[in-house]
Amino acid sequence: MRRIAADHDAESPVFRPSSPVIMIQTEYPIPNNETFNVFVNKEMARWNVPGLTVAVVNRAGLVFAGGYGLRDAEGHLPASPRTVFAIGSCTKAFTSFGLGLLVDERKLTWDTPVRDVLPEFRLQDEFASDHATIRDILSHRTGLPRHDLAWFKSADTRKEILARLAHLQPTREFRAEYQYQNIMFMVAGLIIERITGQSWEDFTQTRILNPLGMSQSFLNTADVLRQAEAALPYQVIREQLTRIPFYADGETALGPAGHIQSNVLDMARWLTLQLNDGAMGGADGQRLIQPNTLKETRKPHMPVNDPKVWAYGYEEMGHASYGLGWRLNTYRGKWLAQHSGAIDGFGAHASFMPNAGWGIVALGNNNSTNLPSIVAYNLYDRLLGLDEIPWSERFFQKFMAEKAQEQAEKDALAAGKKPGTQPSHPLAAYAGRYTNAGYGDVTLELRDDGLYMLYNTLGWSLAHHHFDTFTAYNQLFDDTRLVTFSAGPDGAISQAAIKLEPNMAEIEFAKC
Repeated sequence: MRRIAADHDAESPVFRPSSPVIMIQTEYPIPNNETFNVFVNKEMARWNVPGLTVAVVNRAGLVFAGGYGLRDAEGHLPASPRTVFAIGSCTKAFTSFGLGLLVDERKLTWDTPVRDVLPEFRLQDEFASDHATIRDILSHRTGLPRHDLAWFKSADTRKEILARLAHLQPTREFRAEYQYQNIMFMVAGLIIERITGQSWEDFTQTRILNPLGMSQSFLNTADVLRQAEAALPYQVIREQLTRIPFYADGETALGPAGHIQSNVLDMARWLTLQLNDGAMGGADGQRLIQPNTLKETRKPHMPVNDPKVWAYGYEEMGHASYGLGWRLNTYRGKWLAQHSGAIDGFGAHASFMPNAGWGIVALGNNNSTNLPSIVAYNLYDRLLGLDEIPWSERFFQKFMAEKAQEQAEKDALAAGKKPGTQPSHPLAAYAGRYTNAGYGDVTLELRDDGLYMLYNTLGWSLAHHHFDTFTAYNQLFDDTRLVTFSAGPDGAISQAAIKLEPNMAEIEFAKC
């Protein structure tokens, strides 16, 4: 879905966090620590983030951890390094790591065709179906765009979503261009399940989280909510910082792409493992994965040219590419493996410099911003002894440009409305179930003399726009889309077309 944008002035935020609460700091201090604390609080206010936690590691382990602001804005409960946040797509590196464990066991290779493990795997492109490898699905080069609304907030199973892949339209040739694609990481999780006989959740718990001692990392929301220090999720919606629901456990078919929940202390263990090329607890610790296997996940496998990623395009960020679950580039001349994460109400950043020997994780409870990445880049500047790059100002300019673009789209939609029109049928004629082989079912209901649309577990209120086109509005995400109906030869409403994927035509749903 489109980025939810806060409508506020940089110096007049809706919500201003509390003073920092520094819970843990080891003997190695952050350079200019007090100015860093001031910086974090200023940026939390600018970006409307209630709570933020940060940890820094080197090859020996944790060197700094801090908590800032509030994990619960209404209850005024402080965030600490023990506070659990969702890490979103930072989960992808755990899934590729799990496949690496199976590579070590010679149960597959990075170049094993997906269909050798999952014969039912099908893409619309037959060549891609036959030739897509594990390396391809982990590096976002299958030709498919995001198609996120085919799974977002869906209660469908992994098996059901897998079956629908054959009906999702590609927008590029196979291996021609990087296009971020979450469903392929669900496929990666299914490969783990098929080979091991364990669910992705059980495998990740027993083979990765438990050995690393990540006891405060979780694979379902119910376990998180039983914790004493669970952060609550927030977004800025219609100019207000708003508490939103957690992503539900019944909607986590895409878990291998983004559903781990953790804190910065546990994530510090994960990054220390990365810096030590798979050895736990330091360079001389027990080895969990072979170095060459792990290094393969952070080799460039696909060039990235994605202007939607705010950090790309600056000279400090060179050689952008994607590995296997990691975004790769140089940062001010140092090799950097990184990933951001965003899932309902939470934002995350995890990264490490393999050669320089630093790793940083930052977790926040507002997914409407890139604040975790801003803080991480500022910390790298400090740790490397370099002048601080004004990332916040740069990102804010892009943020405002996105807002302006969204407003222009709204204005164009309003300007394009043809006055004096009405639907061709009574509203009841539009009600019913509509289906698309790739996107599943949409249900239209008549409620209080108006149309209401249910798609996955999201609800949308419809209002007449013109002719047989309606605007569908989802209040939770402040999101508006057009729905256009058409009739069959008998004159009855037979189809609904909805704009669900950017840069593609409307997705057509046939009435059942």
